[in-house]
Amino acid sequence: MAAILRNNTGKKVIIKKRNRQEIRYLRTDSVTEVIQGLKEVSEKLERVLEDSYQWKWVILTLDNLIQNTMVITLRDSAGINILRKKIQKPMAEALRNNSLKRPIEKLDEFLSLYEATKGDEILQYTFSKKYVPKGTEEESIKKNHIRRNDFIHFIPKHLLTYLDKMPFLVLDCMEYLRFLIFNSFNFAFLINKSQERVIKSYMFRIKKSCKRIRQVYEPLIQESKEKYEKMKKLEAKKT
Repeated sequence: MAAILRNNTGKKVIIKKRNRQEIRYLRTDSVTEVIQGLKEVSEKLERVLEDSYQWKWVILTLDNLIQNTMVITLRDSAGINILRKKIQKPMAEALRNNSLKRPIEKLDEFLSLYEATKGDEILQYTFSKKYVPKGTEEESIKKNHIRRNDFIHFIPKHLLTYLDKMPFLVLDCMEYLRFLIFNSFNFAFLINKSQERVIKSYMFRIKKSCKRIRQVYEPLIQESKEKYEKMKKLEAKKT
């Protein structure tokens, strides 16, 4: 048995009877956050050439995906080391003594979590590895976070974001995520082979989209450079 409903656009949606109640809930977990985050980045990247505003959602989703993956990878058994530093001690004491009031859990700042993946905090297991950034990876992760803040904490203004290097930024962030998920060891026991294939598939699609976007951007960048050089020559002649 199935029910035929209409979504907010009026389109018919067929829902199997056993899943009817599921539409009332949003379910997630560690692996779902990673897979759905990669899926969203992949789908938005496929649309940026027809609608450059989609880059906003790439930036926001990518930042959220990175933060979630860092937290999942860093978390110790009690979940204390991912909290802000001033909360960690009182939280540990409250867990040891039930009579003490627990502080409100607040995750550590994004950049503090990032630094922790390069330090001893990530060494949760014998085979755990610290992240060692290569090339422009660290710069790209931090730049994307700054751009995320521009949108999340938007102040009324005219905001112009150059997109020329965004494909490279996304690829750098993918390398960081690849390390956390597949090379840090901390994430390995959370995913099965099927989920691993899905994650790698989305990462491949993202890489492919970035290559396609670069191929479109590069002649436009060259054209812009040539126009700028011509303008400089004209200005030089006037003087």
